[in-house]
Amino acid sequence: YHNISIPKRNGNERILTGVEDIDKAILKLSQQEVDILRKYYGLDEPEKTLDEIGEHYNLTPERVWQIREQAIRKVRNEIHAIRHGNNV
Repeated sequence: YHNISIPKRNGNERILTGVEDIDKAILKLSQQEVDILRKYYGLDEPEKTLDEIGEHYNLTPERVWQIREQAIRKVRNEIHAIRHGNNV
């Protein structure tokens, strides 16, 4: 488990289901993808720029952007699969 989640709100079943779907979808990401999302969106620390993240991984900002976009697509696709019963 990549140890990333969004706080759950009580009293709203739909939000809870969405959070659980996100948690499941994130499991499909590589550790680097998770780390890039955490840094870019400031989930554990202040937000980092593509340049700052690239320096950390010795990648160009463009490559960091590509990895970020790939991770977002993976999460969206996995959530879609979970919600439509195609989870593989």
